[in-house]
Amino acid sequence: MENEIQQFYSKLFRSNRGPPVIASPIGMEIPPPFLLEAVRAAFRSFPNGKAAGDDKITADLLKSCHDNVINLLTDRFTKYPQSEKVSEK
Repeated sequence: MENEIQQFYSKLFRSNRGPPVIASPIGMEIPPPFLLEAVRAAFRSFPNGKAAGDDKITADLLKSCHDNVINLLTDRFTKYPQSEKVSEK
């Protein structure tokens, strides 16, 4: 029974289509910018009480950021893919 349920849902949610292709203007290879609300939602989705990583930034700290800080981080997140460089720090 468990195997049948697993097969049913696997078939139900399996997609033969690849990821969607987002058309960009001709000759423009710049990725779209991150959205402020998307970054805020991502921060809110982090689990509470987790230990900080190598950067010493906890999820709780990111969740408590003021809108100005989230705006600055959103700009920074957008800047990296557009410049095709990633900070080593």
